Amino acid sequence: MSALQHLSLQLNTTICDELIDDNVSYKRRVEAVEKAQKWRYIFDKSKLIYKYFRCETLKTVFGFNERPLSDEEAEYPLAYGIVAYKHIDQIYYMLSAFYHPQNLYCIALDSKASFVYKKQVDLLQLCFPNIRHIDMKIEWCEYGILRGVMSCVEYLVQSSNKWKYYQYLSGFDLPIKTNHEMVRIFKQLNNTINMEILRFPIDFCEYTRNWSMYNRKFLFLLLQRPVPYGMNMFKSSVSALIPHRVAKEMVENEKAVALYKYLNGTICPDESFWLTAAGNKKIFPMPGSINATKWLDFLEYRRSIEVARNLPIPYYISRFQVWENSGFSKLCKIVSGSCVFGVKDIPILVKRPELVVHKLYLNYQPAAYFCFYKYVRERALGNITDFNPKPYAEIPFVAVSKGARVEDVLFPLENQDHYW
Repeated sequence: MSALQHLSLQLNTTICDELIDDNVSYKRRVEAVEKAQKWRYIFDKSKLIYKYFRCETLKTVFGFNERPLSDEEAEYPLAYGIVAYKHIDQIYYMLSAFYHPQNLYCIALDSKASFVYKKQVDLLQLCFPNIRHIDMKIEWCEYGILRGVMSCVEYLVQSSNKWKYYQYLSGFDLPIKTNHEMVRIFKQLNNTINMEILRFPIDFCEYTRNWSMYNRKFLFLLLQRPVPYGMNMFKSSVSALIPHRVAKEMVENEKAVALYKYLNGTICPDESFWLTAAGNKKIFPMPGSINATKWLDFLEYRRSIEVARNLPIPYYISRFQVWENSGFSKLCKIVSGSCVFGVKDIPILVKRPELVVHKLYLNYQPAAYFCFYKYVRERALGNITDFNPKPYAEIPFVAVSKGARVEDVLFPLENQDHYW
């Protein structure tokens, strides 16, 4: 694996194997964890700018794949939108893990980034014809993130590349599933959207009482300005799986455009757009839309009368992320309200059914990052005959799209952030 071979300090890949292998003895596992936690990552980023053969260096050092790994993958391209603003080496590694020449990639780059950082992102666009970056001001939980996301979606939709599904990535993600596995999974989704379904926070008075001044401003704006077309507001992660035809509706339909403009000036609008647009089926009956109010009412009723149930595949598969309030905050490092996974988490991550894990850092137990990176990239080169995508066809979104009633669909009745 060239990307691992070019690390400044060699990571003993035997340690990675012992972190993942279920058959390793407890003693060897403990020793592997201790060694992995002590390992430190060093990389000289400047050489990528000043080398004469920068593209060759980039492709070699980070191991970008330059050919489709199967006919099935070549015939089923995917699209990615990425928000980037720091840690260029992590962006390179992440992209090399997701990169395939048949796919399409758009990076929303923070215009406040340094000159050197912009040149390093420029290198991706220079070296790969299917990577494009767009500059704009980006602030956490501000409109710039939604503007960056939707600018990329618009670019991706207008491209001649006939990609099938869109995914959003942050700079701290890695794939759990290989590209080939993702293709198989997407084929089971029946062109449905996959997203979180949450009530909008202003329904909870206790929650709003603890909001910052920005959140109070948001609440004020919502009370003063009616939501376009009488839509009900909902909350979901910006990380979602969007079919091509739905993405096209999101950037071209006047109702979606009106919602997009309305969210300017609100707090964390990127967490309001997808489900509000797709969750008002009667008002905005686009492909894959749902009645999110009905779904939430039914889920809350079921939770009130039934015991917790853990299904093999959660309803939301785009991203695995553990939040601070999920009850597992003592098990991991918390940054910006959610877990940064470390070496002890690797055995759990390799078994998750989601497509992407968020988040892993190069400056926190970097062996976790590279062991997981190694695991996914090596699997991408293997045979996937043992991979069974059929359980993904039983996800509630898919079942309802095929005619099932919401009342008859099985949901996991525990917190979606369950860890084990």
